[in-house]
Amino acid sequence: MQTSVEDAPPRGIVGQVVGSAPRSAITKVVEAAVIPGQPVKRGTSDDQCLPMEDADALDATNFLGFVIASTSRPSESSASIPATHSVSVLEQGRMFVLLTGPAAAGEAVLVGTTTATLGEIQGTAKTGLDAAVGARFEESGDDGDLVIIKVNRS
Repeated sequence: MQTSVEDAPPRGIVGQVVGSAPRSAITKVVEAAVIPGQPVKRGTSDDQCLPMEDADALDATNFLGFVIASTSRPSESSASIPATHSVSVLEQGRMFVLLTGPAAAGEAVLVGTTTATLGEIQGTAKTGLDAAVGARFEESGDDGDLVIIKVNRS
């Protein structure tokens, strides 16, 4: 028998695709562990992807998109997806991400590209953050907030 009811369920999970608007995703094999809701780059072969690393460029030739959380994998929203597993990568559409600093609707999505900033996602410029190609915030928020971004790499 259920003895409690969640009266304020979470609005989503990190890496969850949002809404029914047109979207495009590609499938890649993970070369080194990746995390849902985080950006990935091209791997060493065409069918692979890698997490961002120190000094990576976020240009159209390197940046693939953001890792989509899969509900078929338990607890994936907080756990890394290990090498050799397949993942879907959002190239176009909307998804939830977790902010590590402030962001305003309409701003470019800035992600960490140095060792000290890897894993960071925010809208405020600072050293070690670069704009993800074609990604903008749909909502405003602050550190720890779950917000929607819109990705359009095409």
